[in-house]
Amino acid sequence: MNFFSYAHLAWFSKPAENRRIFRAIARRNVKTIVEIGIRNAVRSARMIRVAQRSHRLSDIRFTGIDLFEASPKDANVLSYKRAHQLLKSTQAKIRLIPGDPFTALARTANELMSTDLIIVGSDIDATAMARAWYYLPRMMHEQSLVYLEECSSGRDAPRKCRLLASGEVERLASFSDELRLQAA
Repeated sequence: MNFFSYAHLAWFSKPAENRRIFRAIARRNVKTIVEIGIRNAVRSARMIRVAQRSHRLSDIRFTGIDLFEASPKDANVLSYKRAHQLLKSTQAKIRLIPGDPFTALARTANELMSTDLIIVGSDIDATAMARAWYYLPRMMHEQSLVYLEECSSGRDAPRKCRLLASGEVERLASFSDELRLQAA
């Protein structure tokens, strides 16, 4: 990715809420990305391309967690196969994990340690994510960034990405642990 392509993504791309993420990837030299709820994989591919500005193509590790075809939303969901095709073209190390956030992270969180960037998409149901927060602190290191994408109201409403402080992630994880213990 050349400077002009990066500049377009970082300052002029749509949707605007992704610009902060692209700039953070470049500023922090991100190599490992976990995206929970990859929607149409456009942002995923763009994040990988921005990360590849600072690293070899194959040094970037991207993990996408999504329901894919099992999504109850509508018929326009991204299939597992199509997501893999789109992201494989980036030449990064791609891993797609089908399932809800809690189940997927329960199986893979220990393999995702030292993740530089974690993004929780707005399409992820808050209830489904509530128990999954428990696994995020073990995936993080001191410099990890966690963005929570939020929708103000409705499916087509503008989305906003909010950077979570590590203390907030810890708080959500401890609340998640309480939920996990109550369910046991």
